[in-house]
Amino acid sequence: MTNTEPRRSYPYLSIGLWSSLRNAWVKTAPRSVSLDYLQSILGISEKNAKNVQPQLRNLGLIDGENQFTELGKDLRSDDHYASACEKMIEAVYPETLIEVFPKPADDDQERLIGWFTRNAGSSIGTAKVQSKFYAMLASGQPPTTEYVQRTRAAGNSTDNKAKTPVGTGAKETSDPTPPPITRAAQVTPEAKSNGVSLQVNLQIHISPESSSDQIDAIFAGIRKHLNG
Repeated sequence: MTNTEPRRSYPYLSIGLWSSLRNAWVKTAPRSVSLDYLQSILGISEKNAKNVQPQLRNLGLIDGENQFTELGKDLRSDDHYASACEKMIEAVYPETLIEVFPKPADDDQERLIGWFTRNAGSSIGTAKVQSKFYAMLASGQPPTTEYVQRTRAAGNSTDNKAKTPVGTGAKETSDPTPPPITRAAQVTPEAKSNGVSLQVNLQIHISPESSSDQIDAIFAGIRKHLNG
């Protein structure tokens, strides 16, 4: 790709989504890959389906009318999967990328990410997805369940590191409910029995939704009970 050539858009499908699509196609070849079909198969929103559909068209798996192509049908077969991936790579990616990274290994990922950020203008996050998808196609092997889970775990680990403030070790929580109010009450009644003094320590958990009058009533009831 020269500097005068326009930047192309490359697929950025996640490995998990690709695996779900292929598994569905192995069971039944669709006649049409509509937005509703993608939403039903993948459990995604219409907005996300509108992002997936043109990528499948770019790969040659569906035509301009969203009809399933012969290439898509080849993808369903384990015997033809590798040749289908090869056809997609040749149709979508430039020769330079294919020559430099014919079969990307794990230690090629950083350079692959750099290629997509440089030649496609992708953000780091998008380039990571693009590089993993290209490497998966180049392998010529359908992603195994173990590989999909490992990829998801790696992505979640990266997301969690990004959300955790550096040096704090703090964990984020999605529960916006504030913790209950804790009041410590020490009651020391003057009651004595056989020369023994009794001291009672109470820890009370009160809902943050309680009013001040309700809280006062709670403590008044406790004092009355202990001193009664």
